[in-house]
Amino acid sequence: MKTGLIILFCVSAMAQGIGRSEAWRPWLEGRFSDAEQNFAQMRRASPVFESSVVLWQADYEIERARYSRAASLIDFGKRRLEWQSANRFQGRQAKLLLAVGQFAEAQKAVLGKSKWDGNDVGRLRLDSVIDLVTLGEVALAKGDLEGAIAALEKARRMSGKASSLYGPEWVRANDDIAIADLGLGSLQAASEAASAALSAAAHEWGTGSIPAMDSLDALGLVQISQGAFPSAEESLARALAWREGTYGTYHPKTADSYIHTALLCCARDQNGDAVRLLERALQIQKAISIGPNGRWALALLTGAEIYAKAGQIREADSCYESALPILEPELGPDAPRLKAARQRYNELRGMPKQSGPN
Repeated sequence: MKTGLIILFCVSAMAQGIGRSEAWRPWLEGRFSDAEQNFAQMRRASPVFESSVVLWQADYEIERARYSRAASLIDFGKRRLEWQSANRFQGRQAKLLLAVGQFAEAQKAVLGKSKWDGNDVGRLRLDSVIDLVTLGEVALAKGDLEGAIAALEKARRMSGKASSLYGPEWVRANDDIAIADLGLGSLQAASEAASAALSAAAHEWGTGSIPAMDSLDALGLVQISQGAFPSAEESLARALAWREGTYGTYHPKTADSYIHTALLCCARDQNGDAVRLLERALQIQKAISIGPNGRWALALLTGAEIYAKAGQIREADSCYESALPILEPELGPDAPRLKAARQRYNELRGMPKQSGPN
């Protein structure tokens, strides 16, 4: 009996390792139709491992921003398959909550009954790379950059490398670390993290893959901060064109690309173009948002700064007035990002109001 259980465990582990790579590769390469056929075949062929396939399919639906479908799969897994997969569905629930901008609930879902005080990630007992990336991205949203890096570096170490079982998380952690390093003013470290992620993703899944384009977009932000505007323009334009062609216009990553391109125009003092691109991004975000949420509010904070740079103080004020009440419960009243936003809002309130193009 014991031998049989050991063999079953080993076979399950092998199936998960091989199956995840097979299931993820088509959609990481942007071949969505192939991915969906793959999932259907895997669920029919491997009912014993259905819980793993449902998890991977939920990941895919989150990437496509088809959140209702992802929620249905996670709910199905919790009701029917939880006995096979311990807490993995709870981790996917956290990932989904993060994607829709419910940062506070995402953190709760990751931590569960943990008594972690939020100070030392090294003392946090999480054995899931995906959960650590989620926790790191919540910290990044809060503006807790050092806390984000601590969680993401732990996730990166656990992931191993791009070709490993959790290679996509290795790339994502590097991208996030690059953004955190930017916030800390560590431009060289940010460039190294984003460049390493881009090189590894291109090698593993191709230059036109989802991880490669995510890393290229992160690198574009680094290049803006470095003042390498022609390089940033090339990086961001490629990422935007690919995302709009692959996901369509109404997708959060397409909106992100418009905002990042707006930031480039802002850095170049092309304020009219910056506002135009920003408003396109906000239009997309509003269309795809499921009610007011943290991601929408964070986009408004960026929008406030772009409007302020363009001299459109009334519009900047409006962005802050809409964003701050949403972010207080999502990030916590003492979140560094929220404190900085309140300070900036108070500064702008004392400035003369002006609307329309500068």
